[in-house]
Parts: sequence; structure tokens; C-alpha cells
Amino acid sequence: NNTYYYKATAFRKNFQKVNDEYVNLDFGGLNEIATIDMYLRYTSIQITLDIEHALKARLINIITADHTEDGYSIIQEFDDYLKNKLIETKENFKPHKYKKIAKSIMLRSNQEDSYHFEMFEKRKDNPPIWVLIELMSYGELIRFIEFYYEKDKFNKKRFELAYILLKYTSNYRNAAAHSRPLLLNITNMGELVPNELVTKYASESHIDKLVRKERLSNKKIHDFICILILHHTYIESEAMRKNRKKQLEWLVTRTLLRKEYFNNDVDMRVIQDVFSKIVDNYS
Repeated sequence: NNTYYYKATAFRKNFQKVNDEYVNLDFGGLNEIATIDMYLRYTSIQITLDIEHALKARLINIITADHTEDGYSIIQEFDDYLKNKLIETKENFKPHKYKKIAKSIMLRSNQEDSYHFEMFEKRKDNPPIWVLIELMSYGELIRFIEFYYEKDKFNKKRFELAYILLKYTSNYRNAAAHSRPLLLNITNMGELVPNELVTKYASESHIDKLVRKERLSNKKIHDFICILILHHTYIESEAMRKNRKKQLEWLVTRTLLRKEYFNNDVDMRVIQDVFSKIVDNYS
């Protein structure tokens, strides 16, 4: 399969080069990384779906409990927030061309074969916020939580961690959902300055200071830790958290199944150790 061959060989970038040639590399090792990457994607999408569902449910419950909120005025406030953000960040943005968020969300369900067509028909002209939250994309959910927190809305503190960390998870979640490699360039360093909550989690995972400094600057390692922190915080069901922990522990064990492929590669051994420790710290 040419597509699989391309995906597998892309992982060669994780290995060191000497005199412009990759060392400690064979197709068996690439195939092993591709297999682990597949399992990681499957597990990661389940974890991020848990987070998305939990945050949407919490938002709906808290907004419903706010007796000053009618479920409609907040939509206009969100529109004003989004429009102002575009004015601030897009030099050529024309405010009169702004498309209202309710219209953008609802029009995605305006075809009869849409799973939400009945809801569209019933609510298309004036949907309340709880309908929009249910239909929001992951990116729209991130922006709504940023709006909710920055505008000091009712019980905003319950979304503080999501406000800080959720934005880091978007690219990771989308890569997992669209079957794009998560372990590609996993050995890169210096891609970002890690959030202090991520550094704290890694420290509590007993990852050495030098390793933290080097490896947490990799976007995917950093963002995966964000996902674990968010899952621990917002998934109230202990049984669900335990189930995801079991899946992750299985994956850690799976990374060791053919560890001989990476015995001579320091970077890959360090990455496996970091993964094992951050999973062990999850609860």
C-alpha cells in the first residue's frame, strides 16, 4: 500500500543523521512506530471526545443555572467578542462581512441528510445557546470558552483550566481525528515554551529537569500532557478515567513489545520513558 509506505517512511525524521545518512534505522523500526502511532491516535481521539463532551455538558448546565441568562443575549455577546477579535488581529477584516456565529453553526445542518436537520428546521431562525453549544466544532468550543472566561461569565472559574490549556490541544486532536501522524517529529526540541502547568505535571511524573527542559519543548509531547491534565480535571466519572488509564497503560506496554528496534537510539528511548512516566502519573 503506497499510502501506508509513505506514512511509515515519514517517521525516519525521528532518527538521527550522521554524514547526511540516518543511523539505527530500518523499515521494521519505521513500521513499529507507525503501528504505535495508530494505537495512539485511536486512544487520543477517545480522550479528546471525552473532554469535548464534558465541557459542553458543563457549559450547558452552568449557563442554564444562571438566572440572569436567557440563552439568547449571550449569543450576541459572543458575536461581538468574535468580531472584535477579528478587528484586532486581521488587518484587512471588514466588519460588515462578519458572519454571525449562530448562522455559521446552523447552516452546517441545513441539508435533509444531515443528522441534525430536524434540529435545524426547528431552531434555524433563533437557536438558543445550548443548541449552538451542542453543535459547535472543537475550535468553536475553544473560542466560546475563551469568551466565557474573559468576559467574566457566571461560574467562569470552573473553566479556568480549559481556558489555559484547551487551545494547545486543537492541532493534536485534529491530527488524531484525521489520521495524521502524531509521532512524526516527536524527537524535535525547541518548538515552544511549555506552559507552567505542563512542566508541573512532568515534574510530578518524576521526569528529570534536563529531560523536561528538552522534551516538553516538543509540541506533541506538550499538547498530549495538556490533554491528560484536562481529562483528569473535567471527567467526573472515576470509572471512565480508569478505563482510559487502562488503555494508555496497554499502549505503554505495546511500545516495549519490539523495543530492540530502538536500543541504539537515545532519543527514541527517552521519548518512550517520558510517555511511560506521564501515563503513570495520570489518574
